[in-house]
This record gives sequence, C-alpha cells and structure tokens, in this order.
Amino acid sequence: MKHILAALLALSVVGCTFTPIDLVTSAGIWILDSTVEGQTGKGVVDNAVSGVVGKDCKLKNVFNKDEVCKDNEEETNTSKEENNASK
Repeated sequence: MKHILAALLALSVVGCTFTPIDLVTSAGIWILDSTVEGQTGKGVVDNAVSGVVGKDCKLKNVFNKDEVCKDNEEETNTSKEENNASK
C-alpha cells in the first residue's frame, strides 16, 4: 500500500495524472467541438481562425498539404457575379 501511495504521489508531482475535473473538461470540449464540426464542417478553432482571418480556414488541411485558408466561396461567387454584370 505504501508503494502505491508513493507512486501516486510521485506521478501527481510531475503532472502525469489527471483529476476527474480534467476528464469532464476534456469530454465537454470534445463534445462541443464535435457538435460544431457536425453543424458547420469545421471545428471551433477553425471557425475562430476563419473569423479572424476573414477566409475559409481548415487547420486539418496541413496534413493534406493543402492551403489552410482559402477565399470564402460566397465572396468569390459574389465577386464573379458582380464582374459578369458589369461587362
């Protein structure tokens, strides 16, 4: 019993353990991100970056060696329509 307590104490000092609140927080963040991604096709961070940059950003594109941020399709389509109308 003393060895188990000593091991738990050592692990808690170096930060290799987690508390129940850490588990609940991680699960809550995962559920929120999954819900947002299911509705928008992008995670919470992707939506935040897109809002700041003003483009359509998907950080997962780094792994596909694709552009992380692209021009918004709506803006591009609107610009094309305006250009066609002015001709």
